[in-house]
Amino acid sequence: MNNELPAEHFAEAAELERALIGACILAPSQLDLISDIGSPVCFHDVDLGAALGLLADLHNAGKPLGDTVLLVAELRKAGILDRIGGKAYVASAAIQALAHNATWYAAQIRELWQRRELYAAFTTGAHLLAQGHSSAAEFAERTEAGLQAAQFSEANDVETLDSVLGKAIAEVSAAK
Repeated sequence: MNNELPAEHFAEAAELERALIGACILAPSQLDLISDIGSPVCFHDVDLGAALGLLADLHNAGKPLGDTVLLVAELRKAGILDRIGGKAYVASAAIQALAHNATWYAAQIRELWQRRELYAAFTTGAHLLAQGHSSAAEFAERTEAGLQAAQFSEANDVETLDSVLGKAIAEVSAAK
């Protein structure tokens, strides 16, 4: 059994994250539309997630995201610019994206995030079961509750599934 997600998963995530950043630079109003779909925590690249969060903050403050000079300055001030690839990344993201596809990009990013979270949670859960830290019935019950919570969570209220399951397992262990 392969214990890792395929490399293509991460390449796809990087492409989609770049496209979403670009779409939001081109059409900042897309940030309002995508806020119901996902959040920066859904990004595989934590720095790009932070950049999206900064874009949302700037948009909410009424600053023009299409002004790349201002955007680059804000990303630099936040310490994010160099971590995402500098000015070249910002320019190429805007050039390669289609603004009207922002909601699709966001939905795909959230789907990939859910896959990563499920994979991490079940890999951890299988390990804990094998080590005897939880009974199968307890783990199944807590896992189902965690899955339901993750499935119906609001985009701005996202908690990682790994975190949800970790708390549940800790509760079970404490109750023993």
